[in-house]
Amino acid sequence: MDVQRELMRVKVTQKEYLFIREQLRKTEEKRLLLVREIRYLKNGHAALKKEATSLRSDRTQLNNYFRAAEEQARILEEQNKELTNLVKVQSEKAKIVVDILAGCGFAENKDSKENYQLVKEALNSIIMKGDTADVLEGSGHEKMDED
Repeated sequence: MDVQRELMRVKVTQKEYLFIREQLRKTEEKRLLLVREIRYLKNGHAALKKEATSLRSDRTQLNNYFRAAEEQARILEEQNKELTNLVKVQSEKAKIVVDILAGCGFAENKDSKENYQLVKEALNSIIMKGDTADVLEGSGHEKMDED
C-alpha cells in the first residue's frame, strides 16, 4: 500500500509539476511581453522627447521669424511715411515748376530762348539743391510777381 500511495503522491506531484511548469511558461511569456512593451514605451518616450525638442526649436524659430516680420513691417511703415512725405515735397516742387513756367511766359511764347533758359536753370536748381526758396529766387519768379 505504501507503494501505491507513493505512486499517487508522485502522480499528483507530477501533475502539480506540469501545472507549475505551465504557469512558469505563461509567466515568462508575460514577462517577455512586458519587457517588449517597456522597450516600446522607452523608445516611444525617447521619440516623444525628440519630437518635443524639435517642436520647441520650431517654435523658437517661428518666434524669431515673427519678430523679424514685425521689425520688417515697422521698417516698411517708416519707409512708407518717408515716401509719402517725399511725394508731398515732390508735389510742392511740381507746383513751383508750374508756377515758374507760367511766370516765365512759357505757355505764351514757346520759342523764347530766354524763357527756356530760365526754366532750365530753375529745374536744375530744383533737382540739384531741392530747396524751393533758392528755386524761387533763381528763377526770377518773385520779380514777376512784383510786376
